[in-house]
Amino acid sequence: MKNLIASFTFFIAMMPILQAQATTEAEKTRAFIKGVFVEDGCIKVKGGYSIVLSNNNKMATIRSKKNIAFVFTCNCTNATSGDCLIIQNNNSMQCSGTCGCKLTTIINSVKYEVDFINRVLKECL
Repeated sequence: MKNLIASFTFFIAMMPILQAQATTEAEKTRAFIKGVFVEDGCIKVKGGYSIVLSNNNKMATIRSKKNIAFVFTCNCTNATSGDCLIIQNNNSMQCSGTCGCKLTTIINSVKYEVDFINRVLKECL
């Protein structure tokens, strides 16, 4: 009985540590807002939203009539060579180029990358 009580007490004492280590991938992701979504390797917007590209096609702002929803930057994952640009087609956009391109955005001082497979924003580590 003493061993059972000691084991239980140890487990209760370790719970906060175990919970802190149990950070899941879902906790490091964010969903897109209603009206902005991922489909067929592109970010698409529904009615009421528009995509505005920067002059150099490396940044895109998704905005509604009232405010800015997201600002995305198109970056190379391979920094040694190549270039990436945002290509816009009506109500969709994608980041494309010659160096393993990715789309990133910053929300509340946290940088996220678009995860096209899971259709979410994934926190950059």
